[in-house]
Amino acid sequence: MIDEESNGYIGEAGGIYLVEEWKEIIFENTKDKTLLIVDGKPVNNPKRNTAHKLIYTFQNRLGYADVDINGGKIRLLVLSQKVFGDSDWENLKKDPGVLIDKFNKTFDGYLQDLCKKATKLPFEIDPETHWPAERGSEPTDPFWKLVFLKNHREEIREALRFVMARPHASLVGEKRWVRQEQVRRLSPNALVAALTRPGNLLNDDPAFLSFPDIVPRSTFDNPENRFVRFATETWLSDLVSLRQILGEDRKPFPGLADLADSLTEALFSAPLSEAGQFNGIPATSTVLAKAPGYRDIRRLWAEYQRAMRVLPDLEEAVNLKKIDVIWEYWVLFKLMDALNEALGGGTEKWRVSVKGTLPEGQEAVFENGKVKLHYNQTKRSYSNIPLRPDFLMEICGHRFVFDAKFRLDWEEIEEKFAKEDELIESDESNYESLAKAADIVKMHAYRDAIKGVQGAFVIYPGKNNALFPYGDIIPTDMALLLGEIYGGLDGFLKTMSKWPYFNGVGFFGLKIKTEGKDGGREVF
Repeated sequence: MIDEESNGYIGEAGGIYLVEEWKEIIFENTKDKTLLIVDGKPVNNPKRNTAHKLIYTFQNRLGYADVDINGGKIRLLVLSQKVFGDSDWENLKKDPGVLIDKFNKTFDGYLQDLCKKATKLPFEIDPETHWPAERGSEPTDPFWKLVFLKNHREEIREALRFVMARPHASLVGEKRWVRQEQVRRLSPNALVAALTRPGNLLNDDPAFLSFPDIVPRSTFDNPENRFVRFATETWLSDLVSLRQILGEDRKPFPGLADLADSLTEALFSAPLSEAGQFNGIPATSTVLAKAPGYRDIRRLWAEYQRAMRVLPDLEEAVNLKKIDVIWEYWVLFKLMDALNEALGGGTEKWRVSVKGTLPEGQEAVFENGKVKLHYNQTKRSYSNIPLRPDFLMEICGHRFVFDAKFRLDWEEIEEKFAKEDELIESDESNYESLAKAADIVKMHAYRDAIKGVQGAFVIYPGKNNALFPYGDIIPTDMALLLGEIYGGLDGFLKTMSKWPYFNGVGFFGLKIKTEGKDGGREVF
């Protein structure tokens, strides 16, 4: 279906078509086919070069993509040299199978490190004041589930231990046939039933006659235990789902294996093993309100059901291996990790709150003492034009913005800063160059237009760092901090935590490392 002469076509392996970002892809044999759907979203007025061919270009989009043209479905893998850094891009393109494998390993490196950072940092979700009785209408995202189960695993295990040690039992009446001396209550109906029972009619001795009676019996099959069983099953199921989403071969859940074991043990032990089908939380239950273990499960369940979407695109990004989205999330946790170290590496929890609604206007705020980090917040400029930096950091009232850009390593970026206008005017046909230049211009726009912002920076997957201060930023008595400021993101944040007066723009290159025999190697 893809024209192999397309400028953006790389090759095919295992039924997956490899294409390049920012280059045109031509879909053949598409006469009279007007419906082009990419990742479930229709493309308005798709471009054509002939009546039989559709043209499409992936811009700022990397990873797997599902394309549907009037019911004809294919899977693409959108790639770029920037994914592989210093690797020989032209030689890599000669073997699509190797290219797919290398991309998957690069993506897995980011995802595994993201999970490692997410489970390493201490989080505390901002509590709500009400308890929803049922599941929220919006699904929670994998990050929220991961953080919740990591942070509350000991509380869940302790609550289940209380439930198993002191289970709530209910008395129910069970109909049984008993000897006459064991009858607790004999009614006329019971007498008639006894006289007409076939077994009694064959018995000549009245002493051996059986009578129906209601015998009280203790049972664990009650609404409270059904609720606890339902919550336990859901947590265990979500742990399994997280494993499937983030990869069966990874171990991104330190401490959660013990939680999974405890949940499984509870389900196979009394009282949960005897509990029946869940039909809703008994709102007036005093057991769920007061009994140790039960009240804790209800409280934890209510918090779990907030439909919190801190990282709303994470599951889709993992499923389609959208490495540019995972990069942005990885930068979020890298910033918090670096800030945590800059603040002394203490155990104070990051307080997380989510404001606004999806798909626009939502922000996640991560707060730790004097530092506040806003993620994806729309800010208004003086001209009332909305500007949306990925991250806005506030340190003691001083504001800095960061944009996570999955771009190439810019060895001559200083020259680009100086010639940004010339670059845009002279290279209008080059989408990738335009995007790079736009990023640089945007940093100036953030710095100049958003109220109170002192510095604006690009964070990209590379090795180089540069700062372009406005005026003299280093007083003589702060000269010792000069090395830290220009020593990369970690050093810059460490300095800003003590002296947040930088004024200007710049960029920081970051690369993750994966464990190897040499103690660590760069993903690229």
